[in-house]
Amino acid sequence: MMADAAPGKVGLEVFDVTGDDVDALPVPSLTVGRPGDEPRITFQGLPAGYEFSTLLDAVERVSSTGAELAPEAEGRLAELMEDIEVMVFVTPTCPYCPRAASLANRMALASPRVRSLVVEANEYPELSMEFQVQGVPRTVVNRSRAFVGALPDALFVKSVLELAAGAAA
Repeated sequence: MMADAAPGKVGLEVFDVTGDDVDALPVPSLTVGRPGDEPRITFQGLPAGYEFSTLLDAVERVSSTGAELAPEAEGRLAELMEDIEVMVFVTPTCPYCPRAASLANRMALASPRVRSLVVEANEYPELSMEFQVQGVPRTVVNRSRAFVGALPDALFVKSVLELAAGAAA
């Protein structure tokens, strides 16, 4: 178990999902964050297939170097005045999804104002229907505006920030 291999750095929290007080808890879920910080990266659903590499990437970045975004992107994220949720719908067989999910995770690492939520679309059909997922990766910003596709790093960050600004207006 990873928690045994890295005590103090990897934790495991188990919830009894048979109780009445966990209705809002999406199962399965996995959060990734730095020790002492509130986790800002969540995987909702099993990160399988191509998405397993996204989980490994998140763990590695949290454990070492960090976001590794372009300096102008990190600068724009540092100036954020409002919180942003970046929800990326993925499937295990999509070869383009890890890029989008990793970028959302890297944005969350770069700014305490950003939360990344990677949702396995097939495991959460109600959420997929709610956010009109017809193709993946589908990135939904603040649960209101979205785009489809794996964009280059700078364009992904720019698109997320523009959609967040538009949603706030």
